[in-house]
Amino acid sequence: MIMVPRQLRRSDFPSSVPYYGGRLTPQMIAGLQPRPAPRPASPLPPPSQPDQDRQLTTLDELRAQGVLSETEYDDLRQRVLGVS
Repeated sequence: MIMVPRQLRRSDFPSSVPYYGGRLTPQMIAGLQPRPAPRPASPLPPPSQPDQDRQLTTLDELRAQGVLSETEYDDLRQRVLGVS
C-alpha cells in the first residue's frame, strides 16, 4: 500500500507544484522578505558653464523676439542660474 498525503490526492491540486507539507515555499519566503528601500534621487548637478551660457543666450533671443514676457524671462533665468 502506497501512502500519499491527503493534499496530493485532491484532484484540484496542481501537479507541477511541489508539496512542502504546509510549510512556506522558497518563492513565498522571498516574497515575504522586505525589499530594500529605493535610493532617493540625488539633486541634479548645476549645468556646465558653456551649457549655461547657451541657455542664457537662447533666453535673451526669445525675450528680444517677444516670445517671453519679462516675468517669464526672469523666472527662467533664475532657474538656469540655480537661484531659488
